[in-house]
Amino acid sequence: MRVLLLKFIMLFVAQSILAQIPNTDIYILEFDRKRDGKIKLGKPLNFTPNKGYDNQATFSFKSDKIFYTSIPEGEEKSDIYLYDIASQETIQLTATDSTSEYSPVPMMDRIHFSVVRVEEDDSTQRMWQFPLPGVEEAPQLLLENTAPVGYYTWYNEQDLAMFVLGEPMNLQLATAGDTSSFWAAGHIGRCIQAVPGTSNTISFVHKLSEENWLIKEINSKDLNTETITATLPGSEDYCWTPEGEILMGNNGKLYLWSAASGTSSAIIWREIADFNETPLQDFYRIAMSPDGKYITLVVNVKEEEK
Repeated sequence: MRVLLLKFIMLFVAQSILAQIPNTDIYILEFDRKRDGKIKLGKPLNFTPNKGYDNQATFSFKSDKIFYTSIPEGEEKSDIYLYDIASQETIQLTATDSTSEYSPVPMMDRIHFSVVRVEEDDSTQRMWQFPLPGVEEAPQLLLENTAPVGYYTWYNEQDLAMFVLGEPMNLQLATAGDTSSFWAAGHIGRCIQAVPGTSNTISFVHKLSEENWLIKEINSKDLNTETITATLPGSEDYCWTPEGEILMGNNGKLYLWSAASGTSSAIIWREIADFNETPLQDFYRIAMSPDGKYITLVVNVKEEEK
């Protein structure tokens, strides 16, 4: 029974990714922190206005470009694109006919980016690296025996943490080039982040029950886990600011949490923006540039808006 259930989960996730592709757009906004502590967001710019799936935005180390995943309307395979903030130009980084690439992240060697690749069999999901433009090199498999990977983050130059599909969904840690990974936590959400100012600490959402979700951090050295704060109700997507704060959305509003405004036993989030009655009201995924000057929001697009 457990084997059948696991196969069903994997099939459901694969179908969700490959067959039931939502219409999504990515918006970029300036993030202006005033001296008095107030935050002002700039005018939203939709840099992926085409129909189809545009998602999983990640900033470059210099905060000047954005990697993202795209599936144009009418197509089934995903590829990776790169948007230049200053020029507002976009280039395509991958053009693979028999595979799909998701979740692009620039690697710390500054000449590669990593992806979750859905391979030729349309079901195997493993970690790969691709060269950046100007680097003549073939794509390379990073972790041979770790699958199926859903999402991930690099927390230093060689080590990564992954959301791995299974029963339950679990957090696994690995070093690039190793043959496999090791289990670190179970019952986790899809959003995994490196904690700012550390080289071996990862944050994740621990789903204790349907209603009790906590953002926790885990030390990769000793696997010691501590609670940071409770999530907003039903929300699991978040990002860190360079100052060590957390951004999270809920019901069309953007909130900020910081250690100064809350404790691990309380939900104390400060509302900083209300996007209801705007094209951004159905946003969920959030990313912030390393310099803290921009954020991106992934928005579910209503059919009549496209």
